[in-house]
Amino acid sequence: MREETDFLRNLYISELPDMSTYQELFLSWTALLGSTSGALSAGFWISDPDGRLLLAGCVSKGMYGGLDKSSFVRALSIPVLCKLLHEHPKECFVIECGDDVGAFPSKIRRYLPGMSILVAPLYSDNSLVGFGMFYRKGEQPFVESDIKLIDETRFGTAEILEKIGKSEFLSD
Repeated sequence: MREETDFLRNLYISELPDMSTYQELFLSWTALLGSTSGALSAGFWISDPDGRLLLAGCVSKGMYGGLDKSSFVRALSIPVLCKLLHEHPKECFVIECGDDVGAFPSKIRRYLPGMSILVAPLYSDNSLVGFGMFYRKGEQPFVESDIKLIDETRFGTAEILEKIGKSEFLSD
């Protein structure tokens, strides 16, 4: 299994320079983790030139109580961002949502027991350029090998994210 993971990681890294849109980048990153770890959903945030975090994309494997996927990801992101900025500023980490349901907005709390979130801060030149949030519910929590894979690919992902961001913000 580790050989397959190494192959997929190296393939992803080799394809990074050719990626030119947020969607392509985030779908590829999600597919990489999903191919080694199992089904998951994801949300991706980017920092604009003024330092505001903007929701750049969602990959969803289901709906939650009629909430569209971007509304669910926005609500899910509130405590994630707090933990990212205050407790884990530069490292990948996992949140077991059932352990901290009260930190999340009430409209999504009933969907959280059994949900795990793997958070990957994206830094380039010591600046937060965004973060990825991979999540799933069920009997398959994120494990150390998932964290390692995302950690090994997040720096290259951040570089390409920044390159894409500069070209997209300059074209506005």
